[in-house]
Amino acid sequence: ATLILGNDGYVQAKVYDMTGREIETVLADSFRRGTYIMNIPTDGISSGRYMIVVSSLGWRVAKPFAVDR
Repeated sequence: ATLILGNDGYVQAKVYDMTGREIETVLADSFRRGTYIMNIPTDGISSGRYMIVVSSLGWRVAKPFAVDR
């Protein structure tokens, strides 16, 4: 997934199952303004459908993804 930051700031990305249960925090760090490629680690996550929720500086984006083993 591509992450485009308009400002420097703290970014957090979490994986949730489709019931809303938090599975894992996959990113929690400060970044400078710019474009980043974010790989979602799926080691230890069972097959199924999930949501990745990325948030920073008052905005939040959720995207579905699937793990197929």
